[in-house]
Amino acid sequence: AGNWSIKLILSPGGNTATFYAYDTAGNKAIASVKVTYEAPDDDPKDDEPSDVAFTAHQKYGSCSDSYPYDVFHGTATPGTVVWIGSEYGSAETVADAKGFWEKKVKFYEASPDVPFVVVVEAGDDRAEFDFVWDPAPVEFTVDLWNEASDSPEPYAKFYGTAEPGTVIVATSDYGSADMVTEGSDWHLKVWLTGAPDGEPFPITVTADGFSDTFYFVVYVAGDK
Repeated sequence: AGNWSIKLILSPGGNTATFYAYDTAGNKAIASVKVTYEAPDDDPKDDEPSDVAFTAHQKYGSCSDSYPYDVFHGTATPGTVVWIGSEYGSAETVADAKGFWEKKVKFYEASPDVPFVVVVEAGDDRAEFDFVWDPAPVEFTVDLWNEASDSPEPYAKFYGTAEPGTVIVATSDYGSADMVTEGSDWHLKVWLTGAPDGEPFPITVTADGFSDTFYFVVYVAGDK
């Protein structure tokens, strides 16, 4: 009876532990113990980053999104700057306190279906990976933004999606227009002249074998 024990966690160097004891009458006793802990030479020091081997990994290798990207990750000595780059985009990050790093890199300037090399560098270490932007086919769609107009200079506006480079033609008896798409989203205005007041007329949109007809109405101002 009357025995007790306690486990202390020591830091390298000098440590002082102070103990307080109270009896049933409220009297207090104080005792201190000084302990010196000499850390072994192989103990990691808090202010010295551990030497972590360099590794680099690629998550995807290809991308079908509209804006291509990939994710790279690996290990390096904590605090090391890791650079990931190519002729179409680059980024950098820093290995964390445990030596891990990860970075998403965007390749906005990449060309579809053209493979290229992505380089990962950390100090004197280097790794290379192949990447290709493989965009998913874009379905052709078309919608009419406005079905009527009472403007003195009426126009019909069409919009939709298409593969880049698609030729789109809109024709009617009162005006026509055409375009070549640059991206996957497109819009086209057809200016109309001499259309009959209040009488629906067809406008046909064609593109690479696709054809659809929409009806449009022009009103003289105030007649709608």
